[in-house]
Amino acid sequence: MLEEAGVDCFDVSAGIYDSIEWIYTLQGVSPGSLISLAETVKKNTSKPVIGVSRLGWDLKYAEKILKENKVDLVAIGRSLLADPHLPKKYFLGKVDEIVPCIACNECVAMENKGWQLHCAVNPLLSNEYLNLFKTKNDKKSVIIIGGGPSGMQCAITASQLGHIVTIIESSNKLGGQLNAASAPFYKSKEIGALKDYLERQVKKHSIKVFLNTKFGKDTLDNLKPDIVILAVGARPKVYEFTGTENSVSAYDVLYAKNIKIGNKVIVIGSSGVGIDVALYLKDNNDEREVLVLEKDDKIGGDVNEFLRRHTLEMARQKSIEFKTGYKVIDIKPGMVSSLTYRGIEELKCDSVIYACGFESRKTDEIEEILNNKNIRYLKIGSAIEAGTIFEATQSGFWAAMDI
Repeated sequence: MLEEAGVDCFDVSAGIYDSIEWIYTLQGVSPGSLISLAETVKKNTSKPVIGVSRLGWDLKYAEKILKENKVDLVAIGRSLLADPHLPKKYFLGKVDEIVPCIACNECVAMENKGWQLHCAVNPLLSNEYLNLFKTKNDKKSVIIIGGGPSGMQCAITASQLGHIVTIIESSNKLGGQLNAASAPFYKSKEIGALKDYLERQVKKHSIKVFLNTKFGKDTLDNLKPDIVILAVGARPKVYEFTGTENSVSAYDVLYAKNIKIGNKVIVIGSSGVGIDVALYLKDNNDEREVLVLEKDDKIGGDVNEFLRRHTLEMARQKSIEFKTGYKVIDIKPGMVSSLTYRGIEELKCDSVIYACGFESRKTDEIEEILNNKNIRYLKIGSAIEAGTIFEATQSGFWAAMDI
């Protein structure tokens, strides 16, 4: 019937706005999840059929379904925002240089708000016309304190501009918050791929990296920088309640991955990190009871609308319980006390994890050292204000342009 009406091609997708993860397939949804639908349509039409669903994430699979004649064309959208040169890099065998789309839908969320289109992993998106990448004549020695996403992005961009860059990282590995963000199973591949890509780029551009290293006066004497970038990141925030010694931060649980957690868990805070740690706990033990307490009325308020719906649906499927209007006031071994609309309520548990957001790490001592030496410095990423991967990469990129 549609052919007779004049349809020349079928682009086969799925979903409605109550199942948004099928329209814009998100982290944790396998590439090619809708190809079976396209294949069915192709068997019943003589017209060309287009297949969709995160095919830019797995180009070998995209090529395979074309060769097997399951579809006639493949459509790639968000992956081309992340890396416009993706097809060329693939066919030239430069797969390791492809910037991975992490399917976070920051781009779609911005488009829906009527904002300029931006990407969490491609800071140049919507700014291509500025022709920014011109090698600097005044090559500078740059120290970046912190090897998280903002620090690595800044280092890579600064190196591309011709500067000599050194990263100083206090821990034993690069990645910063990406190491914790990649812990939940649903997005481990995407966030892990971004971390690996950034590390490969750091290595490709011959950026010096010092791990397990604290910044101090001797650092300046040894490296003699022209400018220092403060990319020290953020630390878990603890709101005002007593008994915090009876709890552990969500970041520590996700980062260390070896902290002993009981079978009846209360998570304080329903931020993106709070939801992530709840999902992570169920990934490791589906029998575990997980209750998330939120002092406000909205769950997942710091997550974009698409990822929020997606993660909350996964939480529902895993029987994770949420309670809003629960302001925690005290934690005792085996008990959490909360102030609710009905008064004080006590909830039993084996373990308590707090996910109350993040706050910038203090840089006063570092700034004092730099000011005394009259060395210019810039703060970037979560060192300014705790934020998202998008905000981290944007901040790092534009700081490099300002060196």
